[in-house]
Amino acid sequence: MRHSRGGAADCGPKTSSLRGIRDVGEVKAGQRVLVNGAGGGVGTYAVQIAAALGAEVTGVCSTRNIELVRSIGAAHVIDYTKEDFTGGPARYDVIFDNVSSLPLTRLRGALTPPEGMTTGMKSASVEAGRERQGRSHMAAEGAAGAAGGTLAAGSRFGVRSMSAPLRRVLLRRPSVTGDFVAADWRVPDAGLLARQHEAFGQLLADLGCEVEVAPAAGGLVDATYVRDPGLVTGAGAVLFQMAKPARMAEPALLGAALTAAGVPVVARLTGAARADGGDFIW
Repeated sequence: MRHSRGGAADCGPKTSSLRGIRDVGEVKAGQRVLVNGAGGGVGTYAVQIAAALGAEVTGVCSTRNIELVRSIGAAHVIDYTKEDFTGGPARYDVIFDNVSSLPLTRLRGALTPPEGMTTGMKSASVEAGRERQGRSHMAAEGAAGAAGGTLAAGSRFGVRSMSAPLRRVLLRRPSVTGDFVAADWRVPDAGLLARQHEAFGQLLADLGCEVEVAPAAGGLVDATYVRDPGLVTGAGAVLFQMAKPARMAEPALLGAALTAAGVPVVARLTGAARADGGDFIW
């Protein structure tokens, strides 16, 4: 979110980082950019993109990822287990928030104030974590209204647009158990996580979406991102094989959830083939 406007993107790790840094944040050479969650999949791309654009990048990550984040282009690295970046004197022109661990009021407090901007410089807090959470829940949605993305009359699945209005959405309840640290997540407040998920589902319903909810996948902390293990076409679902060992069980879980929602599984990747739904854009 900027001081003046907000935005959301429905895309994978690479394109989410590119859009957030380049398009929403409008990062320029010489700006100070902070990436919260710099050691994760989206965060590592964001650090590299911001650095390539000439920004002075500060990465926020766990202790074990400090050297990684520094090696990919961060000029400064903050260990969130030892330091709160919002509590220091430093201010940033862009904050790419990839973990949604802090309230917006505290993030805004770490931004360069609008009145203190030099000509052409814009302050922004790119809520990548919040955008990614919304994007990743939406795996089996049907969409209509965009050029080339209209569904056949009566169709209840087969998304062919990333920008048309949502009609049907599959959510998975988040797991509150599992190795969050190994997945480079902060251990969540279980009650808050559940409430936020319920609020997100209600928001979609209030917008007119038909919401399907799959049960939590106990111990699989990434499984809430149901878009990643497969792709829904007009004929049915194609289930992938995930490269990350901790996520290898997710395609089968997605297949079961889609089948229960009336979406047939028409193909599966086998052998050495690997794919992740977050790497697809259409």
